[in-house]
Amino acid sequence: MEKVWFYYFSETNKDIPVAKPYEPLFVKDLWKSLDAEKKIYNNSYPIPDNPEVDKFIEVFNALSFDPIPKKKIIDEVNSIPQFEATRLCTMVRKKMEEQKSRGNPKNEKELERDILEIGSIGLREGVLPAALLMLYIMNYKN
Repeated sequence: MEKVWFYYFSETNKDIPVAKPYEPLFVKDLWKSLDAEKKIYNNSYPIPDNPEVDKFIEVFNALSFDPIPKKKIIDEVNSIPQFEATRLCTMVRKKMEEQKSRGNPKNEKELERDILEIGSIGLREGVLPAALLMLYIMNYKN
């Protein structure tokens, strides 16, 4: 053995009693190179308590055809880890692009179909449709 790579977690445990030459490497760099970074499971989105948010909740409920209390929607949004939110928003974005390629809805029935298609993503993934819509709006720029 000519060289040892030692992966450390913090600067304080960087030195080890080894006689052979070794190269200290930060373990987070290894995880990043392997696309195995630790996922973040806890979210607490800064959702203000104001009338503007209440209007959005009202719209989300109307679009999902299933009125849910504001607190339940916010709790559901906050229970979804960011990596999962990214995946869900990608699914919604793809569905919306598919809908866009069909053209604008020509009547109320087609509009309802488009809305239900988005809501069905939430139901299929175990997320309240209103919470999925809120999550998508919150992550739109990502």
